[in-house]
Amino acid sequence: MRYRAHSQPFLDFLGQAFYPAAIGAVVLALLLVHFTIGPAVAVFGLYALLGLLGGALVHYGFDDVTATYGFDVQANWRIDETIHRYGVYVATLLTVGVVALTGEPLAILGGLVVGYTLLVSQLFADPSPGRVLPQLTALFMLSPITKYLTAGQYIGHGDLLFHTRVVEDLMAGESLQAIAYASYFDFPGLHIVASTIASLSGLGPYDGIMLTGLAVYAVVLPAVYLVVVRVTDHPMLALWTAVGIAVLDDLSFYASYVFPQSLALAMVLVLALLGTLVTRDAIKWRATAAFLVLAVALSMTHHLTQLLVLPVVGLGLVLYAARGREYIVSTLRSRQLPLLCVAVGLSAIRLYRTGFLDRVLARVGPLLTGGLRGGYTRSATFGFGRPAESQSVAGAVDWLLSPYALYLIVLLLVFSIGVVAFLRATDRPAAQTALFGCGALGALLIFETPLSIQSLIRIRSPWLFVFAFVVGVGLLQMKRYVEPGRRSSVLLALVVVLAVTAPMVTADNYYDLDPRPTAQSSFTDQEVAELQALSGYVASSERSVGTFWLTGKVLQRYDAGDRHNALIQNERVVLPAGPFVYRSAWTGKKVHFTADQGDALYSNSLFLTAAWLDQRVQATNKVYSVGDTGIMWAPTDRPF
Repeated sequence: MRYRAHSQPFLDFLGQAFYPAAIGAVVLALLLVHFTIGPAVAVFGLYALLGLLGGALVHYGFDDVTATYGFDVQANWRIDETIHRYGVYVATLLTVGVVALTGEPLAILGGLVVGYTLLVSQLFADPSPGRVLPQLTALFMLSPITKYLTAGQYIGHGDLLFHTRVVEDLMAGESLQAIAYASYFDFPGLHIVASTIASLSGLGPYDGIMLTGLAVYAVVLPAVYLVVVRVTDHPMLALWTAVGIAVLDDLSFYASYVFPQSLALAMVLVLALLGTLVTRDAIKWRATAAFLVLAVALSMTHHLTQLLVLPVVGLGLVLYAARGREYIVSTLRSRQLPLLCVAVGLSAIRLYRTGFLDRVLARVGPLLTGGLRGGYTRSATFGFGRPAESQSVAGAVDWLLSPYALYLIVLLLVFSIGVVAFLRATDRPAAQTALFGCGALGALLIFETPLSIQSLIRIRSPWLFVFAFVVGVGLLQMKRYVEPGRRSSVLLALVVVLAVTAPMVTADNYYDLDPRPTAQSSFTDQEVAELQALSGYVASSERSVGTFWLTGKVLQRYDAGDRHNALIQNERVVLPAGPFVYRSAWTGKKVHFTADQGDALYSNSLFLTAAWLDQRVQATNKVYSVGDTGIMWAPTDRPF
């Protein structure tokens, strides 16, 4: 009580000053970026200013700023819940049918708009979590299902090719000894699950992996709800947190991009749920046993996830214990702390014995020397027939008018409302404060900034769950604004826009809505056939070939011999002597490649036009072609 009495006036002041201070800080930051980095980057950053201005308009336009804030919100919106509920399921099923029959990914858009309009209308009324969560899950899974049905082969960021090969070897060899790659021999969790699903379903390795993602992520939203309701004892806040998860683009991406970390992330969530259940005497031993089994499985599924989760858990414990001595004592006496220590110990032993900790330490030096805008490695960017990756103001404006910017603007709008509502709340229990503090800090990793951090989407993944809590607070606060006769349709539209755009603007750019060139994230059936034929030719020639990163992954997947990298010499891309694989699919895309320059340079990229590539292929000795893929050859090193 003493803590609350002393902190309430200060936090209430922070809540009142948030929008003026945040908007002023963003304006100053944009001016600094404009003069130090460039005007194009400043234009990209305008989404932050627009998001905060939108949040301020909603806050001051709909809210009585002298009102008492809390999380027990009374519904002032009335609908026919039955019609809306069945409408969501009908829209979902029809959308899946249309997508399956037409093969058109963008057909999902109509189903998302109709479905989320009906669902948000229920959420703004007086919903039953048990009825709403299945609807929310169905809509959340629409995009992953669409990618599975419409892609000849979905590859995400490329390494799905590699994991498909591992599952294939495991199914053929029927033993872990069949896994030829040491890293995944030590961490075979995903591959065991995917091969089991593939065997039981009678489908192939690729289908086994994709179905694993669909099955696992179908339980994520209910699990989030159960964890938050157990931690906060607030069903509506838990329900809106689950909605906050559903509107995060990264989680939608992970449901399709099935690799060990995406599975491990869901396993961590289920561990958290089991941890909350050990307090119930009737099931404490069963929950404990399930926790220990899953902890062992997690330690054999992925390596990096456990290290990434620790800062979130550690910060949450610190914020909880900071409320006073009684909270420190309750933490030390809790049943969850020994389980947490066991899980951490299992993972630490596993990481040490497999040598992963040594690999992490080896990355620390490059991470520090790479600089804030350089990632953990040095890299280079090239353009052929067109400028390198555009940093023009016109390109930035195109992005600012795209769905990608719209999503970030509305997400920041809702997040900022959540920040203000929590700071001004009259009651902030310790558990909710810990979730809020972690989520507010995690926002620094989730919102776009000029900082370039390699593999940021993987680093920030554990922060998504606590970030969603703050988003959920914002959404719940927007529900409080809804009253008959007011401009409630604007609020409903904002939430629908957020929910609809989230799966459309994922990092794979599957729906081709990002005006910037991005890496290829799927192959058509024709491309798969061409790449298989190419791999067969390369394997039969028994010669090492040069290639760029993604094509190299394809050759590795089909075990098509040795591959070598390009070179970077005198600020030029140089191809080594001998055969080099090219693909017409590179045009209009961002092509990643690893180059040799004394040491390996990772995360390089190039951009080229169709005219330039055609001219380049015609001017060289082409020794093999199949469709839009081929091999050109030269006896000596030559510039690309």
